[in-house]
This record gives sequence, C-alpha cells and structure tokens, in this order.
Amino acid sequence: MKWAADAAWTFTTTFDVPEAMLAPGVVVDLVLDGVDTVAMVTLNSGTSAECASAHAPCVLRGVQAALRPSGNTLEVAFSPAEAEAAARAGAYPYKVPFVKVRVIEEKGMREGGKKRQGERKGRERVR
Repeated sequence: MKWAADAAWTFTTTFDVPEAMLAPGVVVDLVLDGVDTVAMVTLNSGTSAECASAHAPCVLRGVQAALRPSGNTLEVAFSPAEAEAAARAGAYPYKVPFVKVRVIEEKGMREGGKKRQGERKGRERVR
C-alpha cells in the first residue's frame, strides 16, 4: 500500500448550483481550502487551476460560465508530492535543498497500528 503523498490519485465529485448563481451579472469563484501539496483542479472538463500549497486557498475565479444547474463535475488530480518537489527543484539552475522526512518506529507497534502504552513515533531526516 502506498501513502497518498507517494501516489498520483484523483478525487471526483458532482454538485448542483442554485439557478440564482447562473443569473446574468453574477460572478462565481470556486474556493478550495486545504488542498494538500500539488493538485490540478478541473471544473466540468474545462476551467482549471493548479494548487501548490495547503496553506493558501486554491481559487478558480469567474467560473459562472462553466457552471450548469445540475451535474457539475469537480475533479482534483493530486501529483505525488515527493516526485513533484524533485522535478520542480531540478528546474532551477542551482541546487535546491531537499529534505525527505520519513516516520520511523522507535519501538514495535502492535497489530492494527495501535501504539502500546509509553511508545511514541519519531522522525528521521534522510538526505
């Protein structure tokens, strides 16, 4: 099993909007908060935006023309975070510091992933 951050994966959902949102002169922005790492957001197979930070909202501005009263499809395609970071770092003409952090077990975990009394997980830096 791969961690979500190590794999490319896509979240898709459908939604309806009230007719009032489709009225002339109404401006609709689609705002996604907390989209982690790098993802491409697509609305109804057309309007798209790239999200690159979980700390800043991903905004598709002025999407009213792309909306329908029902059956709108929102797709969020996530890229593997580590691979994306390495590719972006390689695009610079200078070396970009890159630290990979992985969780290690200091003591054995019980079956099912539950910690035993007094155990904790640590972090190890790998360069």
